[in-house]
Amino acid sequence: MQFTLRRMFGAVTVVAVVVTLLMYFTKEYRHQLAIRSDLQTMGAYAVRFGPGGAIQASFHDPVASPGIAKYREIAVLDFKEAHVTTASLDNLSGLERVGVVVFSLSDVRDEHLPQLKRIGKVRHLSLNNTKVTDACVDALIDLSDLESVTTANTLITQTGLERLRDARPSLKVVTQ
Repeated sequence: MQFTLRRMFGAVTVVAVVVTLLMYFTKEYRHQLAIRSDLQTMGAYAVRFGPGGAIQASFHDPVASPGIAKYREIAVLDFKEAHVTTASLDNLSGLERVGVVVFSLSDVRDEHLPQLKRIGKVRHLSLNNTKVTDACVDALIDLSDLESVTTANTLITQTGLERLRDARPSLKVVTQ
């Protein structure tokens, strides 16, 4: 095999590209590890990352710190089967945008839902299998950025659902 300047240049280019990619992915990976660790100290038991690094955090325990607001945008906040407290929701108030909030099978109550207005743009809300009642309908109406809500197996009556639909005709209300 004959050594040429062209082969050496090609080899150096390949090595440079590989090193650059490794540095990029390693930096992104370290950044995600830091976020995961930080959110776990705030009570998250699971943290995942979606497309574009979108944060998805699951909590069984209350959110322990208002520091979560530094992430500004969370794609999914999952409180499925969680203990929900007023203080926990207060700690979320600095978030600017939340794509989905899941309260399914949690102990969320009617009086918790008005606090969602302080979180920022909540787009989708799941209340399945909770004990929320018609008393929460006004809070749902007030969530101006809310695009859909699921209310299967709740204590919201047909009258409450009709009031919600009348007040927010563009809101998709899923009852099953």
